[in-house]
Amino acid sequence: MTYKSENDLLSGILDSVQLEAEVFAYDDYCGAWQLDTAGGQKASFHLVGRGHCWLQLGNDRAPVPLQAGDLVLIPLGRWHLITPDRDPSVGSDTSTTVLCGYFDFGERRYNPILDALPDYVLVPSEQEAETDTLGLCARLLLTEARGRAPGRQLMLNRLAESLFVTILRQVLGQAENPRGLLAALQDARLSRALAAVHRDPSQAWSIARMAAEAAMSRTTFSTTFHDIVGMPPMRYLMALRMHRAKRLLQESGASVAEVAAACGYDEPTSFRRAFSRFFGMGPGAVRRGRATIKSDVT
Repeated sequence: MTYKSENDLLSGILDSVQLEAEVFAYDDYCGAWQLDTAGGQKASFHLVGRGHCWLQLGNDRAPVPLQAGDLVLIPLGRWHLITPDRDPSVGSDTSTTVLCGYFDFGERRYNPILDALPDYVLVPSEQEAETDTLGLCARLLLTEARGRAPGRQLMLNRLAESLFVTILRQVLGQAENPRGLLAALQDARLSRALAAVHRDPSQAWSIARMAAEAAMSRTTFSTTFHDIVGMPPMRYLMALRMHRAKRLLQESGASVAEVAAACGYDEPTSFRRAFSRFFGMGPGAVRRGRATIKSDVT
């Protein structure tokens, strides 16, 4: 028996952006304290294990109260603070436990999932209870963080990766006006086409072929795709192919010609031109960079 789904679009997208997670803090805080994980292109998350605190968002936005069990995701390193009181300058005598981590992605310039998320995602503890998988992931993270068992860090990181997937499921299930790729995931016609493209981007895809997968006319498909996803379908395909190519060049040791074929290019020359236009560097330079890193390590 196999459990592999041929139409699991979300898994395909997360694989293309190389989701990785790292839990880096689990501490008790008391008095005057602040947590600041803003900056860079990493998404950060905070899970309140005990007590209560506040999420500060700046720009004259009202602070958001957090209590035990609440989970907050901050995409794209947007500015925020976690503080013990509504007033960031005030401390508290109450002990608060917070678990913090990052969601990192190998392709930081190409992340249609994060681009489609709001400034922050708050999952209150009562919603976690309603969603068995999300609540279970959160409880397992807190339980593992409290212990000191061998392999603890690896367990925490893998659980956090699962947590990200469950957060996305929550967003998809509750968003009234999803945008970008999240909106496409909820569109039965576009999601069929996207699943087929992600399943094998090396195929000779065209607007007509994608539209056929979506059971739409070419014109309707192109317009709908652009309006919802935010880019033309062939641009999306190129981005998918280029980032797949970069990953193969960095990780697989395959030749440029082999990578070109794996990404749907019959001619290595046309692949080199497309790659150079997209990244501002040739595929050979990326491949040589991998070889340099490997030789330094060995």
